[in-house]
Amino acid sequence: MKEWIILKDTAPYNDDTEIKNGSDHSTASQGMTVSNSTPHDQGAILDAILRETIQDIQAGDRWKTTPEVMEIESAIHETYQGVLKGTRSISEFRTLCNQWRIVGSR
Repeated sequence: MKEWIILKDTAPYNDDTEIKNGSDHSTASQGMTVSNSTPHDQGAILDAILRETIQDIQAGDRWKTTPEVMEIESAIHETYQGVLKGTRSISEFRTLCNQWRIVGSR
């Protein structure tokens, strides 16, 4: 059975976002927060943030890869891994994704 991560609020995702863990929307259990979720749950949230950022970038008409963009991409990767290890925050990840979108779209 496929497991779904349901976010209480669609955005922004951060360390206090409440998530529900269950097989579908109607049977999801309540009370889990990002801070007490599993790395798998957090990975799903990070992926959603990244997908949202990519959609925003694709909706724009400009993108330029610069050394600054590549530096931010590296920081995004490191932060993604850090969130899964518990050493970084989802808020940090979201901030970097926003910076990436802004800098690359200039």
